Formats: sequence, C-alpha cells, structure tokens
Amino acid sequence: MFYQQDIDLMLRKKPVISQNDYWIWKYNRSGDYSVKSGNRLANRDKHQDLIREAAAQPSLNGIKDDI
Repeated sequence: MFYQQDIDLMLRKKPVISQNDYWIWKYNRSGDYSVKSGNRLANRDKHQDLIREAAAQPSLNGIKDDI
C-alpha cells in the first residue's frame, strides 16, 4: 500500500535498463574512490563539531575582497 503521491513519483522515476549498473563514489568529482577522499570523509565525520563551529563564525571574505 502506497500513498498516491508516492505512486506518482515512482511512475515518473523509471529505472535505466539500457545500461549496466556501475559503482560511483559520491565524495569526489570524478566518482572514483581515492584514499584522499576517504580520509577527507573520515576527518569530516570525526571533526563535525569543529566544522559546525567554524561555519558559525563570521566570514572574512568581505575583508579579503577589500584588500
């Protein structure tokens, strides 16, 4: 049993069957896994609180543009 809005969505999103499936790593632009991108992801998860705190700080981009 599905809600009608979910049925409509499933009917619109048809799977591609004319091509073979393939693996893709979504954490870098090429889609290929690299040790560097794996480490970056691990560090991002490990230091999530520090990243969130740094993002809350005022940006210096305006000052840099003025210089």
